[in-house]
Amino acid sequence: MSSSLKDILGSIEQLEKFFDEYQQAFQKNSENIIANLSSTWKLMKLEHDDLQKIENNIENSKE
Repeated sequence: MSSSLKDILGSIEQLEKFFDEYQQAFQKNSENIIANLSSTWKLMKLEHDDLQKIENNIENSKE
């Protein structure tokens, strides 16, 4: 096999390796982002519910 063909094959293998690493990192980061969004959404929902309770208490105390 000629050296230029070996170089090309080596470059392709290296590209595949880097792409696999990139894909794994992207997948992990995507999972982390989704988990963070889910957690943030739950906290926002709890805060919203607490605010509604406070508003209801204020309205009830006016009566």
